Order: sequence, then C-alpha cells, then structure tokens
Amino acid sequence: MKLFNRLLFSVSLGVAVPTVAMAQCPFSDYQAIYNLTAGSASGTVEQALKLNSQNQYQIASVTVVKFMFFSDQFTQNAQGKFKASYFHPSAYDVVDTKKNQPWVVFFKPMQGTLVYLNKKQNFPLPTLAQDNLSYQLQLRLDLLNGQTTFSYPVVYGDANKQAVVGNYVFTVVGNNVPVNTDLGQLQTIELQRQDPQTKITTLFWFAPKLNDLMVRNEVLDANGEVTSNAVIHQYTPGNSAYCIPLNIRS
Repeated sequence: MKLFNRLLFSVSLGVAVPTVAMAQCPFSDYQAIYNLTAGSASGTVEQALKLNSQNQYQIASVTVVKFMFFSDQFTQNAQGKFKASYFHPSAYDVVDTKKNQPWVVFFKPMQGTLVYLNKKQNFPLPTLAQDNLSYQLQLRLDLLNGQTTFSYPVVYGDANKQAVVGNYVFTVVGNNVPVNTDLGQLQTIELQRQDPQTKITTLFWFAPKLNDLMVRNEVLDANGEVTSNAVIHQYTPGNSAYCIPLNIRS
C-alpha cells in the first residue's frame, strides 16, 4: 500500500549502562502514542522502546490507519546493539497485515540479507548502515550529543521490494519552532530531508524539553502537499535501570 511507504515514522530504542538518575539519563526506554492523519484517513502510531543489560535494544512501532470501512495495520520491529555512540542494527522487519508478507533484513558487517517471499537477496552494507527505525534513534541521539549535521546510510525497500541503501541527509531548518500537541505547546528543533529522486520531503520536530524526543513528523509529496502528519498524543517514560550514554561532541 503506497500510503505506508510514505509513513517513514517510527521510533523507540534502548541501550544498557549502569543505573543513572533521570536528569543524567535523557535517553532511556519509553512508550509514546501519536495521532496520525494521512489524507482523508486517520489513525495512530504507537512506539515502544526496550533495553537490557547487554547493551541490546528492541524497537517496536505499530501504525493503524482507518478510512471509512477500511483499516490496515503496519508493524515494524528492529533490534541490535548500541556501542561507541552508535546504533548497530542486527535485524529489521516490517509487515502490512493486508499482505501478511514480512519484509526482513539481517545486518552483518559489510553485508545485508533481505528475506521476502522465501527468497534471499544479499547486498553490500556500508559502515554504520541503519534501518528505518534505527536511523531515527541515531538522529535523536546525535541531536542530544550536540551535532548540527546529520547523514546516515539507510536500508529501505524499493517499489519491487528489493533492498536499497540510500544516504539520508537532514538539515536544521528551524530552532524554537512552536508545535501544538496534546502535551501542550512545545518549542522544537525542526529538521528536514528531501529525497533527491522522488522529491518527497520528510520533516521531524524534536522537543528539547522532552530530551529531544520526536513530537511531530510530516511527509510532503513532490508538489509540497502533506501526505501524512503525526503529532504526539501521549508519552510515558519507562523505569529502566539502563539508558543510552551521551557523548557530547564538540
């Protein structure tokens, strides 16, 4: 379904280090719900972050869209390890319940493997390659670490469900941008990416008040028309004994 190919939204993550006070642990596990509109359809995006004592993270994102008598669910899951200030994916899968055919990617050093319809496709992976969930985690972490430039090699599926590695480059287009949410008005940092081939634009708004949590995501087509918009509705911090360590970079 083309709609879901445009829903580049999903976050949650986790990593393990010894227990840290909340003020010193801005990036730990949580649950969040976003209200979603996509054209004349509407729905929700639910995210969950899990981490453990082995520096492993698990990401889950479930998008549910409803339009009149039609509904669909789009589920993404990913896992991997965090080390040396970077997320290192090991597996990512996505499934649309209407098709019920998981699209799965396994990550190994320098090589990825796509499994779809019982067929395997091996392809080369660049250093620090990310999936559709982990790059957003890395983006948030890099913001927390004080970076101002953002570029990530990301594995995604093309129209034929083949694995492709693209370079996702984000630029800061706004600071202290107000965003109205169900949590109140939040001042945010606005980042933008435009796909050089499709001209589709993706916008993210991160709220420093919530430790640079993403609070809004918007996708625009080549004509500048909004195709999907998600705004945070509910946020619940976790009680994990582990968190992602920061490494403030100059």
